[in-house]
Amino acid sequence: MALIDLQQALQAAGHDAEISGQFVVFPFLVPVGVHAGATVRIGLTGADFPINPPGGVHVSPRIIHPGGSADHASGLGADWVYWSRPYPDWASSRRSIGDYLAFLRQLFALFAAAA
Repeated sequence: MALIDLQQALQAAGHDAEISGQFVVFPFLVPVGVHAGATVRIGLTGADFPINPPGGVHVSPRIIHPGGSADHASGLGADWVYWSRPYPDWASSRRSIGDYLAFLRQLFALFAAAA
């Protein structure tokens, strides 16, 4: 599988996804949490999707996730932050982009719980 598989899966799910270097980048309307209604950019790696999930989430603008100790610089640049939060138990999921997008919503929902 290749990065293009991740891009195509996101496009099929209705996201305007583009490949940028080793990342697939797309706008994401945050559905839940204190950032609900905001559109952020999400960057994902995943050269072997769907065998393995995308790596942690790259977010722009730089939103520090609750419990920010897992936030790091992003290879996408200074306007980005990397959330080191891998998808749990991918092997027992359907290994679909829908599963991963649900996980992404859960990450943003944690902002509500932390507020």
